[in-house]
Amino acid sequence: MRYGKFFLFAILGLALAFSLGFCQLALAAQPIASAVPPAKDATDVDNADGAQDETVEEGENNAQEGTVRVRISVPHKNRAVSTITLYPYPPRPPRIRQPIGKIDTKDKNLKAQLLNLGYAHRSALEKAYVPGSWRLQYALKAAVGKSGSRPPTNILTMYPWIWRTLPYFREEVMRINDLEAERRKRYQRAVKEFEENGSDIETEALQRGLSPLPLALKKLEEGTSQSGIAKLPSGNWWVVATHKVPGLSFFWQLPIYVNPGQNPTVLLTQSNAIVIEGGW
Repeated sequence: MRYGKFFLFAILGLALAFSLGFCQLALAAQPIASAVPPAKDATDVDNADGAQDETVEEGENNAQEGTVRVRISVPHKNRAVSTITLYPYPPRPPRIRQPIGKIDTKDKNLKAQLLNLGYAHRSALEKAYVPGSWRLQYALKAAVGKSGSRPPTNILTMYPWIWRTLPYFREEVMRINDLEAERRKRYQRAVKEFEENGSDIETEALQRGLSPLPLALKKLEEGTSQSGIAKLPSGNWWVVATHKVPGLSFFWQLPIYVNPGQNPTVLLTQSNAIVIEGGW
């Protein structure tokens, strides 16, 4: 009987020890399980991949564009009306209604021009209409500057002034004639490009979803040049612009190539206009 009680107490002690050990093991395992982060499900993984792909595609689209700034910079600004349009194809240039003729460089004609301009030398170049033409006024201004002679104030100083100024005036007139000859060539090239390739390039542009883009113009400063800006897909574009003031009309049609990620500035001046009409 004594040995039976002993065995009973021994079995109860072993059972109690086994229970205590199991509880300690379970408690020790809990911190390890909570330190393991939960796994993402399939939805989380798909969303993350999709967001990354969208960012890359957006960056690629931006990389295929360029920001183009266009600025009209001519000295004639009073009561100006200007337009700038970016074409994805070469449009038809306007017909020239008043062809600009070549200035006669014979001494007799140049002396007569100097005599006429000498009497009217006080005319301000800001006026809409000037004696002779704007080309002659620019030639005279450059010739006077190079010769160092002052414009005449009376008939006694007129003819000596003409002889001193004549060589410089002739040089400037010849230079302007060369510039106008180059302007006519640029106009003829623009007409030829339209006639030979304009229709095909326009069809291709329309298939790409491209169309002419007019620019909203703003003055850089009060009374100075106007400018516009636009983002364009990379490729060939044509800057088409008009600038009209009383007595003068300017027209530009310049081909440009827009490189991805670049920001070119196109400056429109008297020199690179392909048509100037009026009192030029």
